[in-house]
Amino acid sequence: LMMIPLLVLPAIVLYAGSLPAQTTDPGSAAIYAGLDAEYLADPSGNLTINDITAGNFEGEFLPNKKKHFGFGLSNNANWIRFRPGNHQSIREPLLYFNYTSIGDIRVYVPVAGEKGPDYQLLKGGIANGPRRDDTGFVFPVFTLPDAMDPGRDMYIRVKSPFTANFQLVLTDRNAFDAAKLRIVLFLAFVFGI
Repeated sequence: LMMIPLLVLPAIVLYAGSLPAQTTDPGSAAIYAGLDAEYLADPSGNLTINDITAGNFEGEFLPNKKKHFGFGLSNNANWIRFRPGNHQSIREPLLYFNYTSIGDIRVYVPVAGEKGPDYQLLKGGIANGPRRDDTGFVFPVFTLPDAMDPGRDMYIRVKSPFTANFQLVLTDRNAFDAAKLRIVLFLAFVFGI
């Protein structure tokens, strides 16, 4: 009986995390990256960021065109590509997945490196344990670096032994704080805290 709340927690968080952000700050935004993103299934799970950015898979990325990604249950590693430059109005950008049980997340943020364009790797997901770069909220939330190059593609690799259905939201701190408060209050209500 005590396991029932643990079994329904991912569904509750998914619902609460999909609620649109409400904020009074006109500069705040919450943008569903899935609408502008493309994805590539990697059945081997062995592709690296160098393989992906070398151009060999350029024509194989498919448009997502939905607010959510529905990769389902699979052993694939799934690569997501989108350009944050489409969303330059966001200050103090955060990237969050509104599903808790994702095994391995690798966010490759485009930055200007010492020798030219480069990527900063941010790791998350339950498989990374204490080596995670996400904030450790109910679901993975990444603070994107100030040095992010919004004119280049961001790549995200997701691999999970669990279902990989989620929304990927690019937002600012104000909009996320409003959503975070709603989620915490929602969970407190559901679990009677």
